[in-house]
Amino acid sequence: MRNWIMLKPFVEIVVFTNSVEDSQYLISMGMLVQPVSHFRAGEAPILRWMFEEIDKIAQTPLRGYINSDILFTNDLIHALDLIMNAMNMSQPFMVVGRRTNILAVTETEAQSFAKIKLAAKARGELFWTNAEDFFITNAAYPWKNIMDVVIGRPVYDNWIVAHSICDLQIDVIDVSGTVLAVHQSTSSGGNKEGFKHEQAKYNLKMFDDMDINGVDFDRGKTDCSQWRTILDFCGQLKLVQRVDFPDHCFCVKKYS
Repeated sequence: MRNWIMLKPFVEIVVFTNSVEDSQYLISMGMLVQPVSHFRAGEAPILRWMFEEIDKIAQTPLRGYINSDILFTNDLIHALDLIMNAMNMSQPFMVVGRRTNILAVTETEAQSFAKIKLAAKARGELFWTNAEDFFITNAAYPWKNIMDVVIGRPVYDNWIVAHSICDLQIDVIDVSGTVLAVHQSTSSGGNKEGFKHEQAKYNLKMFDDMDINGVDFDRGKTDCSQWRTILDFCGQLKLVQRVDFPDHCFCVKKYS
């Protein structure tokens, strides 16, 4: 939370929690708090519902979901500013990116953007292309038509990216090349926790119960995005269309 507050005034922070103690602390830091009333699979919030709640109060051109163990730098603000100026804001799009795992991030390392970058350079590990911890969309994204997948359980992230690209034909932008998203890993785990939960197959079972066939989650990896941000040879931030795609990205099968 101390990291996210450094993104103000460019970002308005809303935390979903039912903890009274946490709520009091967050409000004292100038954040908004929303209770979690729509959840499944062991109190895991429904992603679509959270976006719909934010839509009711948002006065911003973008709105996003971020896992609460992710730290950012102001590179995120620069990338989003570029995207808002380059993309057609009347057409839906989604921003995603890979995370960098850092074991046991210290308070000292997390107290400034510069120190976070130094920690990432010294001992950070860029994680898989199928591990997506944040989704940022514009107001035109059709969240009301998205299935009730829940966060914190496997495949919801890959499904929603694949669904956006293949079914909805919505532009997805990968900011992995220019945005540092630090995941605070621990010696006891933190990188695959969703797979260990007793209701780890909740989202998969939903797809099966709804007879959604042919779902290929590989198409929801970050390297399947149609757009990506880069730094050119002069160090300038650019938004470019992806030219080469891995074989797993092609939308051969149709699903909804």
